[in-house]
Order: sequence, then C-alpha cells, then structure tokens
Amino acid sequence: MQNNQADTVVDDVAVEEANKAIEETKVDEVEPSQNPSVIDDLAKEIRRARAEWENTSMTERPPLPKITVSRKAELLIKQVNQAIRLEMAEETPDLNNSNLLQYVTAYVISEKLGKTPKTPKRRSNTQLQPKWKTRIENQIKGMRADLSILSDMAQKSETQKIS
Repeated sequence: MQNNQADTVVDDVAVEEANKAIEETKVDEVEPSQNPSVIDDLAKEIRRARAEWENTSMTERPPLPKITVSRKAELLIKQVNQAIRLEMAEETPDLNNSNLLQYVTAYVISEKLGKTPKTPKRRSNTQLQPKWKTRIENQIKGMRADLSILSDMAQKSETQKIS
C-alpha cells in the first residue's frame, strides 16, 4: 500500500512539473513584443494583403516560397502571431476566412523576409497530353513524312515512264 501512495505522489509531482512547463511556454508565446507599434504595422500589412487577395480564388493565388528557419524568421513569426490574434478577434470564424488569413500572413512574412512569391509556370498544351498519346502522334507524323516521300517517288517514276 505504501508503494501505491509513493507512486501516486511521484505521478502527481511529474504532472505538476509538466503543467508548469506548459504554462511557461504559453507565457513565452504570448509575451508582448518589445515594440507594440511593430505589431500594429504587421496588422496593417496583413489587412492590406488581405484586401489584395480577398477576391482571388485559392487556385489562382501564387505559391509561396519556403521560409528557412532563422532567428529573424522566428521573431517575425512570433510578432505576426500576435498581430493575427488582433485580426481574429475582430472577425467571425469561417473556414474561408481562416484559409485567407493563413495565406495572407505567410505572404506578409515572405515579403518581410525579402522572399518573393513564386510565379506559376505555365505548361504548354503538349505537356498536358499523356506521353503515350504524344508518342503515337509523333509516330503518325513520321509515317506521313515517309508516305509523302514515297508518293513523290511514285509520281517521279510515272513521269519518267511517260517521257
């Protein structure tokens, strides 16, 4: 019976330590920025970008560049998270709004880090066809060329017979 009580006490201590660690990380995440005007500026940038991309469908938005992890990027992401909290408090929760907010936020972060969004590459019409179809069409073109050469040879031989 003493072992069960000792195990329970150890478990309670471990749970309390884990809860304290979780609370400490939450405090670090929510810790306000040194300069609140930076967060306000980021919120304005998010609103500007949101107005820019609001009427664009998800399929028409350019893909975003990958952001490499650095101290500058991590600091910017923490500041943007605080700005997002301000934006999310003002709006009604909606899946489309959340998706747009995520895209716009990533767009603003990439702009601030000096990364430009990738422009989508347009594929030509021939690449949209399956490879087997392209291969068959090329074979047909080759056979038509051979047929044209043979028909020219046949016409020349007929004209030589006549003369």
